[in-house]
Amino acid sequence: MRGLMERRRNPTDRRAHAVHVLPADRSLHAEAEPVVNGFEARVFGGLKPDEAQTFVTLLKRVFVHARLDHGLHPGLLAPGPAPAGRR
Repeated sequence: MRGLMERRRNPTDRRAHAVHVLPADRSLHAEAEPVVNGFEARVFGGLKPDEAQTFVTLLKRVFVHARLDHGLHPGLLAPGPAPAGRR
């Protein structure tokens, strides 16, 4: 374990656990965010924001239809704004 998160018991329900983000994870996230944003700007730089969102939405549908989505994180396939919408 890299010490980025930890599971803690829910104080009101002993059967449940919650995942808590630790300071090291926040630091790593702060380092990674500009790298991700730069990558997205490079990949989607030739597209307008709405075009980039449409592209990602269509790409998700292609992956699902071709059954190539089995290794993708469920959050990537969730409906909502495309990653390029963060700019």
